[in-house]
Amino acid sequence: MIVLQIMVFSLGFLIAMSTLYSATKQTVLPGRKKVLLSRTVFRTSFRLFRLVIVRIPSEQLRGTLSALNAPMSVMLLPLTWVILLLIGFTMMFWGVSEPSLGTALSLSGAAITTEGFLAPQGGAQTTVYIMGGVIGLGIVGLLITFLPTVYSIYSQREEVVTRVAFRFGSPPSGVKVLAQAYRLGLAQELDQFWRTWEDWFTDLAETHISNSEVIFYRSSQPGTSWITTAGAILDASALYSSTVDRGDVPWLNLCFQVGSRTLSDIATDVGIPLGSALAPGVSMHVTRAEYDAACEQLSSAGVRLKADREESWRAFVSMRSQYDSALIALAKLVYAPEAPWSSDRKLGLTARDLIR
Repeated sequence: MIVLQIMVFSLGFLIAMSTLYSATKQTVLPGRKKVLLSRTVFRTSFRLFRLVIVRIPSEQLRGTLSALNAPMSVMLLPLTWVILLLIGFTMMFWGVSEPSLGTALSLSGAAITTEGFLAPQGGAQTTVYIMGGVIGLGIVGLLITFLPTVYSIYSQREEVVTRVAFRFGSPPSGVKVLAQAYRLGLAQELDQFWRTWEDWFTDLAETHISNSEVIFYRSSQPGTSWITTAGAILDASALYSSTVDRGDVPWLNLCFQVGSRTLSDIATDVGIPLGSALAPGVSMHVTRAEYDAACEQLSSAGVRLKADREESWRAFVSMRSQYDSALIALAKLVYAPEAPWSSDRKLGLTARDLIR
């Protein structure tokens, strides 16, 4: 019986310490986080929501339910921490003194919640009790920092999303960004826009990889999404660089490079197989007819285009192919509202491929 108690105590200790490590890594450590527990919770929640959402015929209701996915997943994570700690400390209390399962669970709950509704008996129980109280307080402290951090990241991201929607219309579109900028007389301000958007992409690269759950938070503005906004900005920069007859724009190339790299990094971090996202012989999902229509729309808005349309098309294809699969895959992953050249496209990937 002693051997069984030691084994149960050791397993409970391992569960408690692993949970504390996962919570600390998720909330405190910066940089890319491969936290197995967090990923399991988020992926399980995502798959359950997807099973329900795909069976709903109403687009509006699907969007409403999709908006609940990320907040509920974030709330499930600390709940999972507490449940695992309860299991771990219940096993530890049983291992040191072999009480009834109900008593061990009550001692575990009293220790972790620091309520003290049941006093420990003996030195071994007291030691485990104190350990549970310290870890319980630690989890509460981590939770206090975790939720505001998630909301802060979301708010910073949505500031640019909202500005783009108000200035250039919704749903976001790269063609509309350039056409509206010229119609409003903001063509000279585009360089400042590229600089602002480059900063935004840099923030996304840090925050949405460190806290990947924020990827699934939907925008508060109807018809918009962070990923379709990112696609519109990249499409605008690709069109401006390849097609518009312009002078030097110092921040344009930097914005494009940072943006396309950011989308690829986020897609890779969540496990999207970008290598198999495109059909053989297909480099991107914008047709020549759509490109020509975009050129006509830009020309009618007063944008002066380069004379060689064929060369401009080849340059656009080269730029668009750098972010095309990551953009469309992420838009599908987060159920982004339909927007031109991004969430209205389809990839050869299933739902299982998108969340691994």
